Amino acid sequence: MTVYRRQTMSTFRSAVMLLGLLFLLALSAGFPLDASGQDQFVGNVKLVESKDPAQHPHIVRIGYSAILDIKPGDAVFLGDTVKTGEDVKVQILLSDGSIVTVAPNSVIQMKGHLVDREQGIRHSVMKALKGTVRFVISKVFKPHAAGSEMQWKDSNVTIETQNAVAGVRGTDFAVTSGEDDTEIAVFEGAVSAKSSSVSMNGSIMLGAGQVTSVRKGKSPEPASTLSPARREALGRLTTLVNPRSAANGANGKAPKKTAKYTDKDCARNLAEGISLCTVIDTAVESGMPIEQVVTAMLDAGVNPSVVVYTALVEGYSAKQVCCAAIEHGAPLSVVVAAALGAGADRKTIIAGAQEAGVPPATIATAMANANYVYQNGGSPSPIFSKPSDIIPAPLPMIGGGGGGTPSTLPASPYRP
Repeated sequence: MTVYRRQTMSTFRSAVMLLGLLFLLALSAGFPLDASGQDQFVGNVKLVESKDPAQHPHIVRIGYSAILDIKPGDAVFLGDTVKTGEDVKVQILLSDGSIVTVAPNSVIQMKGHLVDREQGIRHSVMKALKGTVRFVISKVFKPHAAGSEMQWKDSNVTIETQNAVAGVRGTDFAVTSGEDDTEIAVFEGAVSAKSSSVSMNGSIMLGAGQVTSVRKGKSPEPASTLSPARREALGRLTTLVNPRSAANGANGKAPKKTAKYTDKDCARNLAEGISLCTVIDTAVESGMPIEQVVTAMLDAGVNPSVVVYTALVEGYSAKQVCCAAIEHGAPLSVVVAAALGAGADRKTIIAGAQEAGVPPATIATAMANANYVYQNGGSPSPIFSKPSDIIPAPLPMIGGGGGGTPSTLPASPYRP
């Protein structure tokens, strides 16, 4: 039996590697990495709430090196990642009439959006990367401004997390996404839930007042009753009590400017115990490109897997993060596993590795190995529970002797 199992696993692995190589060769031949035919405009920021008027929600936008502050009335586009900080909430009105409310310390990405009112077609994909997000998905629409409301003829709205996939048509529910599990709580309507792992078959249906949890690599837990206490807690997180409008968005105060960050600032703040996600955001807000931030984290001795995973969960480009980490000497297998664990699109991971100069066959092998572990219930990224898992003790010396900042990792073996 053991010999048979080993042979089966070996055959499966070889097949996956071959498929991965063929897929990579297809990409190298010029097939597009991005979906086409989707609307670039997704919606507008409707309301913002924060205790400090100078604090804003942020957007990580494709093609922009810095984080963008957003305020009521601002547009949200395809590919945007909306982020909130401590005590900051934001409500987004989508072009299909749906409302998305992002709780404090949460991140959501607009992955796909196609709305055709004349045909009654709606296809939308959003990814809740971190924290709690509430969705009120519209059941009806108006074909024209003066028209009467109609039901969608073809509607497919999908919410993804690192661990789960939720499918809805028109409902009110909240998703809380963590590294190892996802909670889906339904207030009204119905939601289908399944694991994001392709090896986990089957899904469950949740009705009003029900909740489930989906752990990494596992099937959803059976639906249970949403307790009044949990319902109230989710309501508080996703209700704007004192929202700012476009008219009073900044309350007459200009946002505080952040001083220019350096690699040494990053290392110092990490050593002081400031969270990695905060250091990354602060560095990018100051004007540091995410590629430089990634190398600064690696030079500071941060575990490469943690750097990649955290940067991607915070909404930064998987292509840029993976490329920077690989070019700076992070092991390809570690980068690929961490990126997959963060839920990054496989095509984007491949594009980042290609840009770093990794040969297609090598990428295919790394992707196949990581996919095999992930599809068989394993964890493609390690679990980090204590500070020493993130930064080895003692912290490596940064700079000194008047010379440049030394790297704790070797240069990329894929560059001449």
